[in-house]
Amino acid sequence: MSDLLDFVEEECAHAAHVVDILDAQAAILHDGASDPNYRLLRDIMHYCAHYLPAVLFPYEDCLLERLGQHQPELHQLAEALHRRHERHSVLAIALHNMLDGVLSGHMVPRGRLTKETDAYITLLREHIAPLERQLIEAAHKLASEDLAVAERQCAARLTAETRESLREEFTRLRSAIDNEHALSVE
Repeated sequence: MSDLLDFVEEECAHAAHVVDILDAQAAILHDGASDPNYRLLRDIMHYCAHYLPAVLFPYEDCLLERLGQHQPELHQLAEALHRRHERHSVLAIALHNMLDGVLSGHMVPRGRLTKETDAYITLLREHIAPLERQLIEAAHKLASEDLAVAERQCAARLTAETRESLREEFTRLRSAIDNEHALSVE
């Protein structure tokens, strides 16, 4: 297997885990009996608004570009994922800012926060599912030379040093999210 595929699979698994935690906090929002952990929600959205678009999405795009050259039927999937990347950025930043406002003492209607959180969860789940099924499955069938080309294209967009620096920073944030979530459910 290639480093690129390992990376994309690993990051998709992390994103799925984070969205599960987000979903658990959204359930508390829906219930209304208590407040969710707004700091945890903001940290999750910081990860989603900054790390995913900066690191994971460009790698997905490189992989899809290469796959599209060999499997034209994946062109539609590539277009759908690209549209989700754009929508993702808008929703993630808006939700992060909304949660930042809540933590700063601004009044944010619970219904609006619930609606935006639900929309984001749906979008991210719709994003992860096709990746795990179609993209990664198809990528496993690519020749090693094609994966090497895709890896070089990714490296041209984001150097290994920058990627590792970002991964390190956001690995710490993911650990903090996991720790905070563990405290929230106790």
